[in-house]
Amino acid sequence: MPYEDWMPEFQEVWQDLPVDFSELTSGQIEYAEYFFEEGFMRYAGEQDPADIQFAREQFFEELGIDAEEFDWAGWREAMYGD
Repeated sequence: MPYEDWMPEFQEVWQDLPVDFSELTSGQIEYAEYFFEEGFMRYAGEQDPADIQFAREQFFEELGIDAEEFDWAGWREAMYGD
């Protein structure tokens, strides 16, 4: 689904990423968006946990960020309303 169709809470998590998107190609951004959806916008019951983990690893690798830099609290709030 396109970024514009994401819930605002997920858009906020994306916007808070420590990434200079101007340094990425549109293909890299699309690739990262796809893996963000697969790794962070799915519940374990919807997808195999190993697939979710793979998507997250690909996401971090594509953007060149470490998992510790990710806004896990913001993501949990977006995902679960916590």
